Amino acid sequence: MKTIRLLYPDYVSGGLETYYFGANLMAHILPSNEAQPLVKVEITPPDREEKPVKDGIYAKDEVLAGIQDAMEKIESENPDRIITIGGNCMVSLAPFDYLHGKYKNTGIIWIDAHPDVSMTKDGYPNAHAMVLGSLMGYGDSALSGQMKNEKFKPDEILYVGLQSLHDYQKQFHSTYFANEELVGDGSGGGRMTMEKLEKVLHVITENSDVAGFTIAEYLPFDEHHLHKIFSDINIFTEK
Repeated sequence: MKTIRLLYPDYVSGGLETYYFGANLMAHILPSNEAQPLVKVEITPPDREEKPVKDGIYAKDEVLAGIQDAMEKIESENPDRIITIGGNCMVSLAPFDYLHGKYKNTGIIWIDAHPDVSMTKDGYPNAHAMVLGSLMGYGDSALSGQMKNEKFKPDEILYVGLQSLHDYQKQFHSTYFANEELVGDGSGGGRMTMEKLEKVLHVITENSDVAGFTIAEYLPFDEHHLHKIFSDINIFTEK
């Protein structure tokens, strides 16, 4: 069984440069495994320049270019399992779509404080908030249109760790979290601890066959700040 690690440091979908730094740092934090090749999605490094909002999506062309490159790299590798190292939540679109095509009986456990079902009409332009809605076919057509396989159904999604929802999110009734009658689904107040997360991950991995695993939105602000401090010191940058 072939497992790849997809390093996908997309930061433009979240509008924050630390996503790029965090993805590359996370690649070093994960346990090493020579049997799992590291495949890199081509993302232009941060240049501290503001990107335009196009059709309601910030840096739309760059977001789509990243998705397309990820899909091409995945298809070329033809893996059985994918560990995606992000970047922000948009990095899950390509690998989850691919795996859904490979394994029909597949669902998503989304561990997040946010439901990520926003649409451009909601007025928030960062595409990382649109990814799960896009995987379900409800997102912006430019994002959902990138998918090559069947969209995920509401009963194939389980949320863990949700915080309180915005009004427009409560109106998105085709998702599991919107049913007010459901209890005990882990949709709490967004106060996940390391200890709780560890328990959740063990429950998932010990009771299911995990084909895809995304680590996204790791934001090591202090380490990134230190990196930027060193970047302004001549001895580190002189040729």
